[in-house]
Amino acid sequence: MVLKLSSAFSFTVSKQKSAYAVIWTFNFELKQTFRQEMENNWNCNDRQTIRFLMSDGLERLKRLDETLDMQGR
Repeated sequence: MVLKLSSAFSFTVSKQKSAYAVIWTFNFELKQTFRQEMENNWNCNDRQTIRFLMSDGLERLKRLDETLDMQGR
């Protein structure tokens, strides 16, 4: 038995697949950025610099969250 799918259904499925691909790519880039920042500052022993890096990271996450909220995700 062969099921015929409507074009609207196949469009919806392909749209969902592309949305997942975008999310996966975004997550991968976010993890890569995090790893790069950790590697760049691995030997940092200065408390003030560590506090700045943590503050900067939290600010970046806050902006990212606001951006995603505006996009409706």
